[in-house]
Amino acid sequence: EPAEKKQKLNNHPNGSDIAVPKTKACAECPKCNQTRKLPEGWSPNSMTYLQLIETWFLGDVENNIPPLCTVKKLNIKNDYNFKYKMKNFIKVVEAHGREKGVWIDDPKDWEPVSVDRMWGAIKADFLEKWCKSKYNLKKKGATWRNVYNKMEKAHAFETKSRSKVRPKSESNALTETATETATKEYQQTKACNTVTVIATKEYQQ
Repeated sequence: EPAEKKQKLNNHPNGSDIAVPKTKACAECPKCNQTRKLPEGWSPNSMTYLQLIETWFLGDVENNIPPLCTVKKLNIKNDYNFKYKMKNFIKVVEAHGREKGVWIDDPKDWEPVSVDRMWGAIKADFLEKWCKSKYNLKKKGATWRNVYNKMEKAHAFETKSRSKVRPKSESNALTETATETATKEYQQTKACNTVTVIATKEYQQ
């Protein structure tokens, strides 16, 4: 991580404001027009939660990192695990953004100014909910994984199950109808037998 960029982040109050780059990293290689890959040896472990938000949408020009939202494979150890966690982290950011009306659906439409505007709108709520703890995550420049763990403990990634009455399939409906018909026929037969027995007893008497 460039010292200049790190210093810029640390100069903000509580390290809570994004050091928005002047330019957005290109998602495609200008030579082959293919999605750019991450530089060899790159690791997301040391990124703060703010750097992840920034790098997800804008990339990092200085370190030759394209916007992470455009990268299908990270090509690092535990690739799927990292991408899965990052996506979940960003989904929480998205929920905050939508609540404030500053979320942009198309990842390609995010620019430095829109990331800055989004963070400015959600900052207070986000820090209060996810970065307030006995470890004071706000002042220690916590990594995104520290914040992710808190989100996970709060079950922030679980979708609310909606109880829906599923329509009965045709086969199930036919089975239930046949069962009901058979039950009625059985009850009618049983009733007839009962009447017959009573009539026989009366005749014998």
